[in-house]
Amino acid sequence: MQDLKRRAMQRLPSVYNRLRELKFSVKSKLFAATTVEHVYGGHRFKVHIADELARGWYDRDWERLGEIDLLSRHGLRAGALVFDMGAHQNVVAMMLAREAGPTGKIVAVEGAGHNCEIGARNAAANGLDNIVTLHAVVAETEGDIFFSESLNGSVSLDKGAFLTRPVRAVTIDGLAAQFGAPDVLFLDIEGHEIAALRGAAKTLATRATWFIEMHGDDVLGKYGAKNADVLDFFPPGFELYYRVDEALPFTRLAGKADVPTSRFFLVVIPTG
Repeated sequence: MQDLKRRAMQRLPSVYNRLRELKFSVKSKLFAATTVEHVYGGHRFKVHIADELARGWYDRDWERLGEIDLLSRHGLRAGALVFDMGAHQNVVAMMLAREAGPTGKIVAVEGAGHNCEIGARNAAANGLDNIVTLHAVVAETEGDIFFSESLNGSVSLDKGAFLTRPVRAVTIDGLAAQFGAPDVLFLDIEGHEIAALRGAAKTLATRATWFIEMHGDDVLGKYGAKNADVLDFFPPGFELYYRVDEALPFTRLAGKADVPTSRFFLVVIPTG
């Protein structure tokens, strides 16, 4: 059976992927969706659980995120405009919305249609009408881009890959032109971070505060980049703090020699 599966992958990749997609669709339809209520970083929310990944991530209480503590001292305050890019099902966006308050606004961008739909439902269920949820992918240029709409999707380099569909691409500068210059940007887009930053030249000049989850050289390498490239976008005038594990505190990042090659979390704060 394993040999047959391997040969199918080699000789008929499109057929094999369509079969995987059919299995994924059936499994998704059979999932027993439910709504749970937990405390996420000090905020109580109702969250709709419609898939296995969401159950693992969201059907439990969360401690307060260290990056939110740091951002709350640098831009994330009442009335803030926040771009949450790679918003999944809006749980973090809802936490950010509570920090920004009713006079703030969160623009939540998510490439997977399923996650976008559930995210909008979550925001509505918690009365958070200051969250705008967009079905789009953050990229270097606007247009369409191939995206794998799996439960935790990413930009696809192969239009025939599993669950890959064309999705509208937006740039950070384009979002700023539409919604205004953000105070805080939250970027978690599964290895496509450098491409997104290339489409943010004007926004970078506004000296907002950034949180970026860097997904490691192996992942970024698929898109022709590496973790250390992120420092090229933040010249003198920014302070950079990082951690490699959510259990650790953020510490200063001095230069490229200190940039991890594996997954890490970065907060960039303008100075002066």
